[in-house]
Amino acid sequence: MGNMSYCRFENTVRDLSDCQDALELLLVGDLAPLSHLELERAKDLVSICNMIVDCVKDHSGYSDEEFRSKMEDCSEKVINQVLSAANMHTRDKDD
Repeated sequence: MGNMSYCRFENTVRDLSDCQDALELLLVGDLAPLSHLELERAKDLVSICNMIVDCVKDHSGYSDEEFRSKMEDCSEKVINQVLSAANMHTRDKDD
């Protein structure tokens, strides 16, 4: 069963953080090799994360270069700004 919509991000961020830690350990050689299936899911995860960043970038209003520059300077601020604005827009539609 999938996450309930009201806690999907809360639950997923903990799991994603755990996956990040595992990938960092794998990349520096401090983690046992992953099974074939786990390796495939790790690749899928990185691909999905990349698609999420691309989606945020596409809706940010910045050019690719501006977005890259802003992400390097203050990624949390840019992500917060874009997602908060999108959330407010969605909330406005519901009202």
